[in-house]
Amino acid sequence: MDDVICTIGGPLSAPLFVPSYWMPESILPIQVGPLHFMVEDALNAFVFTGIVSVAYQVVHRERLVPDEKLAGGARYACRVVAMVSLPFVWLGMNAIFATTIGFLSGTIFMVIRRRDLVRVSLWSGGLALLTMLTSYFVAYSLITNSDQIIPRFWHYTYTEQWGKWGVLAVELLWAFSFGTLFGPLYAFGRRMRYV
Repeated sequence: MDDVICTIGGPLSAPLFVPSYWMPESILPIQVGPLHFMVEDALNAFVFTGIVSVAYQVVHRERLVPDEKLAGGARYACRVVAMVSLPFVWLGMNAIFATTIGFLSGTIFMVIRRRDLVRVSLWSGGLALLTMLTSYFVAYSLITNSDQIIPRFWHYTYTEQWGKWGVLAVELLWAFSFGTLFGPLYAFGRRMRYV
């Protein structure tokens, strides 16, 4: 169920990033007034969230067990993300940085209530960063004209100044913050602990 919510959340959050951060081409673009949606956003959200939410368990060979004594409330952590991110966007901050700050704020809310999730959060952030780094490395290696594609798709100042390395740095920062939140979010929401 959580993957379904994140799958829907990908396209719904996309208008924050398009076109202020990037303007990718799509095999199935959908435009509703000034809002841009892509089927790829749903696929990416489903796959990336799925990887991030189970990576810690796979790497550490731990499982989740219910413990009703633990604090929970994934919806509150997600509200913190929205309450922090959206005002920054409305004040003119680029959405990639606003959501990064929002994800980290949601993570802080979670780990203050559940100290046992600090390790899971940091590992998940690192694994999300590594996943993003690997996928970009493969993409840069396979796509021979990546130096022409990057300035065409990404519209943020760093990408104009630093090219693909600017994109990579910003994307890795975002991926880490995403992982710190979504890695332990299921365990937090369901009041489960890793054993």
